[in-house]
Amino acid sequence: MRLILKNQKEYEIAVRWRAFPLHPNTPENGVSLEELFADYPVDREMMMRRLRNTAAELGLPFGERHMTFNSRLAQELGAWAESKKNGDTFQPSGFSHGSFSSTISRWKRSASQEKPLE
Repeated sequence: MRLILKNQKEYEIAVRWRAFPLHPNTPENGVSLEELFADYPVDREMMMRRLRNTAAELGLPFGERHMTFNSRLAQELGAWAESKKNGDTFQPSGFSHGSFSSTISRWKRSASQEKPLE
């Protein structure tokens, strides 16, 4: 994310964030990755090791995860932020301040005041 924002400024690149429902049927409480990939012939450990190694090579943070969650609300919130010309503020801050619910609360406060998120 930081690299995108850095390059956006350095090379005057226009960034337009796009949301897409990767697993739209994921329940709100989430599902384990084991359950998500149960019907696919995937070596999950190898896949995660490859992701971890690639992130390390690129100097990117990589957190271990065992669950996936429905991101519909995050996508809606991101689209709203874009409509307020505030997408560049939302995208990097979306999950950097703790839980997603606290992020939603902060953005709702911002929306009610019609001012950018601080």
